Amino acid sequence: MRKTITFSIAALSALATSAQLPVSTSPQNKKALIEEFTGIHCTYCPDGHKISAQIVAANPGNAFAVNVHTGSYATPSGAELDFRTSEGDAIAAISTMGITGYPTGDVNRHIFSGTTLSMSRSDWAASVATILGQSAYVNIAGEASLDINTNVMTINIQAYYTANSPQATNKLTVMLVQNNVNGTQTGAASYNPTMVNPDGTYRHMHALRDVISATTGDAISPTTAGTTINKSYTYTVPGIIRNIPVDVSNLELIAFVGESTNAEIINVGTLPITYTGITTTNNGAASSLVVENNICQTSTIPSFLLKNKGSATMTSAAISYSVNGGTAQIYNWTGSLTSLASTTITLPVINFTLNASNTINLSVQSINGGTDQDVSDNTATATFIETTTLVTSGTITINVTQDQYGTETSWSLFDVSGSVITSGGPYANLTASGVLLHTSTATLPSDGCYRFEIYDSYGDGINSGFGAGKVELKNASGTTFYSLSGAAANFGSKGVRNFKKGPTSILENEFVNNVNIYPNPVSTNATISFNLIESNEVIIEVVNAIGQIVSTKNLGKVSAGEQNYSMDASTLNNGFYFVNIRVGNSNVVKKISINK
Repeated sequence: MRKTITFSIAALSALATSAQLPVSTSPQNKKALIEEFTGIHCTYCPDGHKISAQIVAANPGNAFAVNVHTGSYATPSGAELDFRTSEGDAIAAISTMGITGYPTGDVNRHIFSGTTLSMSRSDWAASVATILGQSAYVNIAGEASLDINTNVMTINIQAYYTANSPQATNKLTVMLVQNNVNGTQTGAASYNPTMVNPDGTYRHMHALRDVISATTGDAISPTTAGTTINKSYTYTVPGIIRNIPVDVSNLELIAFVGESTNAEIINVGTLPITYTGITTTNNGAASSLVVENNICQTSTIPSFLLKNKGSATMTSAAISYSVNGGTAQIYNWTGSLTSLASTTITLPVINFTLNASNTINLSVQSINGGTDQDVSDNTATATFIETTTLVTSGTITINVTQDQYGTETSWSLFDVSGSVITSGGPYANLTASGVLLHTSTATLPSDGCYRFEIYDSYGDGINSGFGAGKVELKNASGTTFYSLSGAAANFGSKGVRNFKKGPTSILENEFVNNVNIYPNPVSTNATISFNLIESNEVIIEVVNAIGQIVSTKNLGKVSAGEQNYSMDASTLNNGFYFVNIRVGNSNVVKKISINK
């Protein structure tokens, strides 16, 4: 990111010529800022979020909040979002902050009792009321513009001193916060359920993403009555901070003036952001088309991101989507998207003929009942494959190894109609980093499509630092045909595997049976497992989609029984391949997909 700063001091008469920044020259009372220190693994932090939101709502334009994710409770696991910032850690480390637990917070960095700034959430409302009753010797106002084509933000701020500051130099701080970030949060359902989304994620508000000024503030002077301070910043908004995408339509700027010796905030305000570079009125953009991969059913439920890139509020859109060039379905969306806002749309189910490789195409047909003025961003495409996982036995074994938090773990096995064949969990919690194996068996009543789903109610899978949980599905011979372990066990809220039960002739002959390759799709390495009926010569070949042999491994004479061979796929390009297992004069073929 890029920051540049310009600074000037103007006489009061110059202020009257600036219509954009009418900073008040009349004495005012202070406004209040709650700096809330929080974390996604803090059980009671959602209660702090709720309390600070209630205080802000009760004092519109006079009270503000910023959520600073810091400390051990803010450390993400697996694929969780990382809200931490180095600037937030520095604020929490202010010598007089005195953080001893979470949630906690300060109000205007003022010590109300004792020797520390931070206080219990139960004290925030009274502290804010005290601040709002105090006079301020400086007023602050500002505005910002953001070019959506370059992501360059220009910020202009004025501070006017209605009285002398007790210090010759004050500090100006500008914070960038982001609203409506969906992620995990411990304790959300219990302590702030209104912020829990239908998919179980939590809507984080006022999350500190960066400090555009120096973290401790930029020095401003003189600080005498009648002085107007003008300060400008140029800041390039990053596309992503840590692992959180920056949605420019949900950004907020908070600016405040504080004293240099004790960091106490004298006055604070938010800066309105206007957007430039928008050249169309009605313009919808489609992206992030998501469809389930490795399926064996003949229907799917896609979702995609619709963004309003026009200046007019989007209230309707016609969406066309089809699979494998089949008949298109039209979905008529209605809602309200302001300029630059976006929403994830889950489309109705679509049926199709399943191929080994499949393509779904989507396009925005119209916006607000009329023509989309920029069709260059109207389409989205995604590919998905038919599962190549197949079992030939009527009975399977389901091994689920829980981590410490068994109460979060459950699973289900479904048939093609969506009926539950069997299920398991939740389980009892264990001691720190404990693991425990749970074994179940299930009978697959007929050939066809089956679906295994494992759930984690917290959203961090079963191997995120609290014990190495894993899942194994085995056929009747004890051969693993699906494994979920290691990093793959950090599956978030749900892990899914579709598989088929089919006739034995597909994957076996009189010399070899129980052939499986997992994981499939393959990223770098896979295990090829098979059972030899009797000792025999074995050669394993990998053949690409146009019939070229890209890899050959002669295993020589192999003893009868269960065999496992490690296949290195690191040099293969993404796509479909066939693995030929040549046993004597016979050949068994298994299709795999490489997806890195």
